[in-house]
Amino acid sequence: MPNLQAHVRLQLGDNQDASNNYTFGDVRGLTFGKDNQILVVDSRTGSLSGFDFTDGHLQFRIDSIGISGFSKSGLCCVAVDKEGTLWAREFNTRSYIAFKVDGSALTPRTNIQGGRNPYGAPVRVSWDSGGKIFDYVTSVPDFHKPAILISSLIDSTGRIARSDTVPTFPAESLTDYFFIDHSRSDSVTATYKMPFGSTGLWAVGPNGQVATALTSRYDVQWMKVGGEDVEHVYQTPPKVKLSRGERDRAEQMLKSIARRIKLSRAQLDFIVPNEKPPLVALGFDLDGRLWVERSTRDGSPHVADIYQRGGSKIATAEWPRDIDLNLWAVRGTSALGVKRNKSGSKIVVIELKS
Repeated sequence: MPNLQAHVRLQLGDNQDASNNYTFGDVRGLTFGKDNQILVVDSRTGSLSGFDFTDGHLQFRIDSIGISGFSKSGLCCVAVDKEGTLWAREFNTRSYIAFKVDGSALTPRTNIQGGRNPYGAPVRVSWDSGGKIFDYVTSVPDFHKPAILISSLIDSTGRIARSDTVPTFPAESLTDYFFIDHSRSDSVTATYKMPFGSTGLWAVGPNGQVATALTSRYDVQWMKVGGEDVEHVYQTPPKVKLSRGERDRAEQMLKSIARRIKLSRAQLDFIVPNEKPPLVALGFDLDGRLWVERSTRDGSPHVADIYQRGGSKIATAEWPRDIDLNLWAVRGTSALGVKRNKSGSKIVVIELKS
């Protein structure tokens, strides 16, 4: 079974001018376009940019899409359908938008209304075999219980053709606590998570695939919409202890929470564990493979196990600590990552080699 190492082939802008066209504020959409084009959505500027995959030069940048109610901060989740049409999601208007790209102009061709309370993660637009869009929304029936993820298929008019609830996590399995936040004038109830505690993970992929897990257990449910074909992916990974620095940072976070809700640290019902939970994140790449990112030692590279449909592990990938792959823009052995620094974020092209 191959162990894949990440080799950075290209950082966008390194061989070009030093303009801001190659530095991003908040990358919320990242994928491959037609002819190996690199597509990047920066929600901080509301821009959509296209770059050449080979040498990274800027092909176009569009800063406004001219849609009523459009908010720059809401653009995300860029994807390309099987006909090569460019799509994106606009979070604030809850819309899915198909575009015509003509040079430096971006013209909306289709605008499909999604549901209320859209799922906040930058989920890439995806479709079923008939072209209907998978729309993901969250529901919180009781504020003291975990949110529910609902998957719906919507047609070109926004009508819901099918709706299914993704299995949720038992509240007792999560280390979430609810407090009155006295720092706000309305004293709302706030949710805080214990550092390195048990958190629920969701990932959605092509053709309605969904994966769920708790960070506290390497036991991933992999299913299609409607709960069909449920498979389990599980391992017993090596235990990873917290470093002294991680423990100190976690304690500082807990003291800050205690001050915010006007409790002493001793009154705050949180602990800092000795070991990290085994899982960090889940994601589906552009080929439909499931990536299960594991905890690693402080400062060590990221590590993820890669599975194909059926639950068979096909590889383990390792990539530098300062590069994020959490938008899962991976196709074959090529990956697009986000490298963050004080001046902003850069896009890197990675080749995964055994």
